[in-house]
Formats: sequence, C-alpha cells, structure tokens
Amino acid sequence: MTLKLLVADDSVTMQKMVRLAFGAEDAEVEAVASGEAALEALRRFRPDIVLADALMPGIGGYELCARIREEPEFGRIPVILLSGAFEPFDPQEAERVGADGHLSKPFDTSELIDRVHSLAGAEAPAAGPGLASARESFLGPGAILDLFGPDRPGRGKAEAVARPGALTDEEVRRVAAEVVGRLSPDVIREVAWEVVPELAEVLLRRVIEERGPGSDRS
Repeated sequence: MTLKLLVADDSVTMQKMVRLAFGAEDAEVEAVASGEAALEALRRFRPDIVLADALMPGIGGYELCARIREEPEFGRIPVILLSGAFEPFDPQEAERVGADGHLSKPFDTSELIDRVHSLAGAEAPAAGPGLASARESFLGPGAILDLFGPDRPGRGKAEAVARPGALTDEEVRRVAAEVVGRLSPDVIREVAWEVVPELAEVLLRRVIEERGPGSDRS
C-alpha cells in the first residue's frame, strides 16, 4: 500500500530532501509551503502522516498540529514537527498540541524514513543504491554539510550553512573544489544548489570543467 506523506515546509530544499528520501519507496509525497495549504491538502490528499515545519510563517507547525487534532476525521494522523538546527523548539508546546515526534534539520534521512514508517505502522524497506548514494553525498559521513563543521579549520562554523552570506569568496572556492567530486547528479540537480546559494555558479563551472564539454550533463 502506497504511503502518503504531507510535507508542510516553506523551504523548497526541505521539500526536495523529503521527496528524494522516499524516492525509491512506494510512497507519494505532497509538499506545500504553508500551514494554510496543508489544511486544504489534508482533505484532498488524505495523508498517512504529516511533516510540518514548527516555525512556518502564518499557521506554523504547532498550530497546524493542533488544528489537525481538532478534526474528527483526521485527528489520529501522526504529525512530526521539524525545526532548524539554530531555531528554537518548544517540546512542551509540541506535547500540548499532540505532536508525535520531532526532527531537527538537517536530519539523517534514514532516521526520517525509520520514524515515518514507525509512526505510520509500515516496515521501512532497505534503501536502494541510488538513494543511499544521495544520502551519503548530502548528509552522510564526509557529506556536504560536514565541510562547514568546527573540525574543519578555515572553512567556518556550521552556522555558515544557515547564513550563506557569511561565506567568503575563498571559502566558496575551497568548498566547491572539495565537494564537486562527491556530488551525485541527482543531488546536484535536486538539492545542492539550494543548500548554500552562492556556491551554485562556482559548482556549475567546476562540474563542467571536471566532466568536459562533451560529457553527459543530464
């Protein structure tokens, strides 16, 4: 039976990450950018589980969860709240509105899949090689986000990911040189450009240079 996920997050990157995470599974992902749109999609899409950004503008994840719990038809749908690594999260409020779990972004996609299947009452299948490769490129050991960690002298702190403008030109060039060989085509096309926007042009040039003018860039 196809698992139906409703993702309510104003980050296009996060929407794409969830789609990528469940791309190899029997799952259908509906992504919206607001709590208001999520309430409309609830009746139309009828999801098995909801992932909601806690701090979306307008109706945020807390209020969205509370409203779902008030719906007689949908009140038992599991809700996982999402929050950024540098954003406040209120566990007491999450408990009050009836949230079933919480994940801090950026999360390990294997943890996301396990949590979703556990709450939805389905068994999580083993990841295929393509999905595993994408996870490894983006969030696994030695992944893109790890390049900004505190154990990487000269590359800035992890906060640089949340504040792209904090990167210097030298950091952009250095990171581009290091990550270009690690990116799978799917990650480049679907996710990487939006993680640190100022890397996009530099990475694109490096990919073209590395693969040559006659290579397949699809």
